[in-house]
Amino acid sequence: STFEVREDGDAYVLELRLSFAAPEDLDVHQLGDQLVVQVANQRSNYILPNFLNYYTMTEATLQDGWLHVRFTPDPESSSN
Repeated sequence: STFEVREDGDAYVLELRLSFAAPEDLDVHQLGDQLVVQVANQRSNYILPNFLNYYTMTEATLQDGWLHVRFTPDPESSSN
């Protein structure tokens, strides 16, 4: 299954369809350039778009069969 990424202010939100996932079975983490989504004992790896290399996953929520993963800019890579 594929995902969509949309802008949300300074952040990006990745949206992924997870029809049958239960929140207590869900584990989501960022591993290099990949998003690892584990539901119970089934694991999927998704290659993240290049621009998310400078962002860090800060939140993952499951709502109405959709996984919403929030990425915010890395503090180190901001140039102000």
